[in-house]
Amino acid sequence: MVYEEFIISCAITREIFNIGEATYISHLSRDLFGHSAIEFVADPFVTLKDGVFYVFFEAMNLKKGRGEIAVAESRDFLHWKLTGTALSEKWHLSYPQVFWHGGACYLVPESGEQKAVSLYRAAEFPLGWEKVADLVEGREYLDSSLFFDGEWTMISYPKRSDEVCVFRSPALEHGWSQVARWSKGDSADVLRPAGRIFNVAGRWYRPVQRSAEFYGQDLWLKRLELTGPDVASEQLALGVRQPLLGPAGTGWNSACMHHLDFVRHGGDCYVVTDGASLVLDLSPVRLLYRLRYQVRKRAAPLLGKARRLVLPRTPGRSRA
Repeated sequence: MVYEEFIISCAITREIFNIGEATYISHLSRDLFGHSAIEFVADPFVTLKDGVFYVFFEAMNLKKGRGEIAVAESRDFLHWKLTGTALSEKWHLSYPQVFWHGGACYLVPESGEQKAVSLYRAAEFPLGWEKVADLVEGREYLDSSLFFDGEWTMISYPKRSDEVCVFRSPALEHGWSQVARWSKGDSADVLRPAGRIFNVAGRWYRPVQRSAEFYGQDLWLKRLELTGPDVASEQLALGVRQPLLGPAGTGWNSACMHHLDFVRHGGDCYVVTDGASLVLDLSPVRLLYRLRYQVRKRAAPLLGKARRLVLPRTPGRSRA
């Protein structure tokens, strides 16, 4: 069976804007897990603690039919070992932005199926996490990305939308409110978040993925315009190679690239990205899991309708 497999790749560069010219020195793939249930790994975020690099990422578990958050670690950014599963819920998880604040480590994964953006705090880093709060609720927000510039800002992409929503809060764990909504404008295909928002020379940059022809086609950079306490607007970053990352035509990223994160250490940027290529997968176990997953996915809406038909009506209410 031919399918698109995402893997994670690592590079070291002096300047993040030069990542397109960097040489990738190591890769993380589903082979880390040593079993057949994981279909791909993607959406990497990297952090550094006590001289050890930790990469948090989505691991698509075919057996469970949903993504989980896994962790791998390395002391040299070259040799990686699987630490374990950091977070698993009854719903799909991905895009695990990990960050430190006030001496504690936090995690904000995508949990759009729950129609909430949830915040977790490490009780025992890196595998023990407890839910702290739902920051915003009510829509299927995808790939929420946070940064702190005296106040907290979060940019989220509502599912099946032509806009992104901007939220602000003076505190991390509560007090979030929507302050802006950016529609597609002239850049309809470069809205969805594609990694951590970062600062270079006092300016904030937001990685975005372009999906003009297909999902996660390539990665661009936007520069945020901050006016006083507000994030007023954004525009494509000038003076930067655009797209910053894209398909190579051959190899691990021959089909697409759609994510970027890095941590600064010793004057260098330690970068994690992801990309996909078309591969022939002959694993009968994964084939069985994929078929079962597709059946469940297609059956879920029908089962939902069936439940609504057979559940007893609330007394005093009509179907009209």
